[in-house]
Amino acid sequence: MTSSHVATLLIAYAGTACLFSLATTLFRRHASASWLPASAALIAGVAASSFASSGRNALVQLCVELWHLERTHSAAFAAGCSLGLLAGFALHHATTRPARAWFGAVHLAAVAALGLITLKDQLSTYLARPQDVGASGRLFAQAAPAGFKIEEIHRLSIAPTSIALGPDGLLYVAGFGGVAFQNGVVVRLERAGAELHETVVASSLNRPHGIAFHEGDLFISRAGQFSRAVNGAIVHQNTGCVTRARDLDGDGVYDHFTDILEDLPGAKPPDGLHQNNGIAFDAQGYLYVTVGVCSDHGPPVHPFEGTILRARPDGSDVGVFARGFRNPFDLAFGPDAALFCTDNDANAAGRGDELNHVMQGGHYGHPYSALADGATLDKEVLPLLRSDAALEGLAYAPPGSLPNGFDDCLYTASFGNGQIIRIRLKETNTSFQATTEQFARVPSVVDVAISAQEHAIYACSHDERKIYRISPQ
Repeated sequence: MTSSHVATLLIAYAGTACLFSLATTLFRRHASASWLPASAALIAGVAASSFASSGRNALVQLCVELWHLERTHSAAFAAGCSLGLLAGFALHHATTRPARAWFGAVHLAAVAALGLITLKDQLSTYLARPQDVGASGRLFAQAAPAGFKIEEIHRLSIAPTSIALGPDGLLYVAGFGGVAFQNGVVVRLERAGAELHETVVASSLNRPHGIAFHEGDLFISRAGQFSRAVNGAIVHQNTGCVTRARDLDGDGVYDHFTDILEDLPGAKPPDGLHQNNGIAFDAQGYLYVTVGVCSDHGPPVHPFEGTILRARPDGSDVGVFARGFRNPFDLAFGPDAALFCTDNDANAAGRGDELNHVMQGGHYGHPYSALADGATLDKEVLPLLRSDAALEGLAYAPPGSLPNGFDDCLYTASFGNGQIIRIRLKETNTSFQATTEQFARVPSVVDVAISAQEHAIYACSHDERKIYRISPQ
């Protein structure tokens, strides 16, 4: 989280506190004050926009952001609430008409600031002047390059976490239908007349965060949370695994499951959001999977935390390919079979999410933020780039898969600012040089996939539960 994020959310805290103190005046002598109807109108406008606009629910998102800031910036939380409560106390005890008017203006300004903050997603959508609209006529996303179009092709019944093109050329989506990552499934999208239809091909999967295909089988990276009482203490268990799913009877639904990798850390507290995520296969058939650290910025405890693992498709010959990551989310093979991954940086005082060129035996820095004078990190590898937004899904467009100039690039889902970022790579003596530009805008985009056959990019929106297709016009 950057300093600008902290400042913005601190204002939101002060505004929220002012709202609480404002509510106490509604039943007191100031009920006839002219600023009260204006404040109520602003609050109603924020609520109405949450339901009427095309963006995510602003009020819910605000609560999530405030809760998150309270966890990691308790001093800011205390200061904001104190200022708000002080203003409310002063308003309540103001005895003169000028004083009441002045403090009322302070409250009105706080409510207005809160409204602007909660509406920032919706305002940015309209200010971006999207070029295409969905079937309902609302503004959804923007394909930035000339010559491309973007279409909302399906509204999902699940919140997606990852997507992949299957060997049949159809799009598969992993996600969950319940709260707190429960009721995890993988669905296949198939054309049924003019509409796309979801077929559940695998279910009873907790937190499926990555899917990939190899030799006709579906591989699922998944995890959970479970604890046992051991020697008088509650101990969180290792629940992470990679599961191979097979369709034995050929009906298009997977009916045989084998955990080929087990005992991965999984989604353990204290963070509870990190786990094993993306999967990729190299040309030799080796499986690679990302594994996050179980804390926000603490050191790894399990030997596989903060690593990228490599194993054979049957789970044998497993080992650490590279380490020093915090929460590597996805990975993809690019030019010259080079491996790349996104890595989410720490929430508190983070330096930005990373795109890394993953080299065998390399160390990518976590959990170290600085080294003492004279100290070195064995086989340290610096990131190709950093981003203030959350970099999640990653895909490579091989030469010829997209129109000339847009192929031979990496594409990443920038969840934090709702962008698909195109990453052009230039080979150096030892690695690559990366340059970025916005390719498209998709709200809360979490993953992307390249269809070379269609010369198209598929993207999924986590919060809006939608699938988009970006293709040449």
